Amino acid sequence: MEIRTKDPKGSVDRIYGTIAKAASKNKFLDFRNSLTLAYLEDYANIQGIGGSKHAPVSGIKLLIQDNTSGSQKAEAIIPCFLVDKMLQVCRSNAVEMYADGSAMSFQLDRTAVATRLLLKNMASACGHMVKQKYHPAGPFAEFGSAAKGAESAFTDFEKYPVVASGKPYAEFSYRQERVNTYYKSNDGFVKVSVLSIQRKQFNSKNEVMKSPWIVSISNFEAFPNQQKNGTTSYQSSSKRNEINLFIQVSDDDMWRCLYAVSHFISVWEMAYGIPLVQSGIAAYEQQQISFHQNQQGSDNGQNETQPGYQQTSKDNSYYSSGGNYR
Repeated sequence: MEIRTKDPKGSVDRIYGTIAKAASKNKFLDFRNSLTLAYLEDYANIQGIGGSKHAPVSGIKLLIQDNTSGSQKAEAIIPCFLVDKMLQVCRSNAVEMYADGSAMSFQLDRTAVATRLLLKNMASACGHMVKQKYHPAGPFAEFGSAAKGAESAFTDFEKYPVVASGKPYAEFSYRQERVNTYYKSNDGFVKVSVLSIQRKQFNSKNEVMKSPWIVSISNFEAFPNQQKNGTTSYQSSSKRNEINLFIQVSDDDMWRCLYAVSHFISVWEMAYGIPLVQSGIAAYEQQQISFHQNQQGSDNGQNETQPGYQQTSKDNSYYSSGGNYR
């Protein structure tokens, strides 16, 4: 297969790792490749899991660029499982399937929105009336019950909002703090990223949000703190060079980006993961063979094995001399 470049003559200017991009006014959100292979000793992980004894953490880099005043950037790396989780939220909110499998977009039921606002206004109005200096007896006492009933109904409605299909819509919330100990400044400071991803159906005015996904990233440097359990935190009082950026993204744009990212992860794991797994299994088999030979020598060959197979004393499993598991 011929690999083409942008230049018809075949020259390569610059390689970009951007998988997908979403944009709003003067802001951009990039989804970039930041996947790393696990070390051979951790071949079963396929991807790096981070830590001092493992390959750097693998994931997808989110980069926000804000051109509102100048150009500022902030970035964070999310784990791959989060991509699938967010994609499921997008699907549950954005489409409903026909019997033939085709997709139908729908919007939030306007009746549900109107009822929500009505209940809130009723609770507010009734509450205001009972606060006036009316005699507690008589007809005004009914407003107290009405206020409590409306407030209760509004609270229940808040818990179980519905869409046109009759299904509750899905919201989302995720937050992470990551201390990058692989890169330290000369004075001992490390880079820290704080990421927040939320999906909110309504804004503060109880209106349905056109761009319900809110991605916020903070980047700064701080002095690290080594914890007893082996993890690393940071001293919040030592923060410097802090950048805080956010962007709002629609359901359609988020779905489009996550769909592309999910497919890229699958292709990447097949392209790079298969050779790693093959090498890892071969190395593990050789390790087991060497262990068995050493063990057999110390036991003077008294172990019984099946014809054509060797048996390890560690886990009582069999493997063939040709490397095929049974």
